[in-house]
Amino acid sequence: MSEMMDRVAQAMDKAGEKFVADNPDGSNDSLMAALARAVIEAQREPTEAMLKSAMAPYAHDIDDKMRAAFRATIVKYWQAMIDEALR
Repeated sequence: MSEMMDRVAQAMDKAGEKFVADNPDGSNDSLMAALARAVIEAQREPTEAMLKSAMAPYAHDIDDKMRAAFRATIVKYWQAMIDEALR
């Protein structure tokens, strides 16, 4: 299982347990919404493998300073997209 899959599975498990504890008579719709939010939140930080994959086609022949800037930009864009999904 990939790091992100593991992270999402753990987030779903925790969110489900918390939802059931806080809402023993809660509806399935509410549970699904809580799980969806937990899954999206768990993905807010890209994994190292995701960053390497995103950078691979573009990061050759650049120096370390440029590579770090590129990486920071990818993270910033990724987080902005996740934050938008959470609205």
